Amino acid sequence: GGTVTYDFNADVRNLTVTASSGSQVIRETRRVFNYQPGKSLLVMATFCMATAKTNLRQRAGYFTTNNGIYFQVNNNTKSFVIRSYSSGSVVEDSVDQTNWNGDKLDGTGASGITLDITKSQILYFDFEWLGVGQVRCGFFQDGEFIICHTFDNENVQAAVYMTTAILPIRYEIT
Repeated sequence: GGTVTYDFNADVRNLTVTASSGSQVIRETRRVFNYQPGKSLLVMATFCMATAKTNLRQRAGYFTTNNGIYFQVNNNTKSFVIRSYSSGSVVEDSVDQTNWNGDKLDGTGASGITLDITKSQILYFDFEWLGVGQVRCGFFQDGEFIICHTFDNENVQAAVYMTTAILPIRYEIT
């Protein structure tokens, strides 16, 4: 129920799904990106999503089926999510835009910017892993890194916040 088409002129891949329940496309790099202990890792990914609507979920980030960090628009709700398999099953810590602890990109924050997912975006994650570090999530706008939400994992979690930081870039539409 899903397709990937290449637009030669724009040099992009368009992921689309049908209205059938369960229709999905996943596009993931073959390469995984190494984390070096003791150093933060900056991950950047670009995207332009379809208009948010009921029963449509779109994701972009640094993740697999078990672990990672991503931005998603599920129905009409924008969120940052950390996915972890450290308990032996997948657990997702999702924070909706209304609860972001940085600039909400709703026009009321310090940047004054309102996030429009239907326009090209540069998403970023800057994180320490070491199992317990901080994860900063945001967007690059007007030459600036805008922190939208920070997950604080040190002195909070009983275990690592995700099993590994060696992951691919991944896009999904369902």
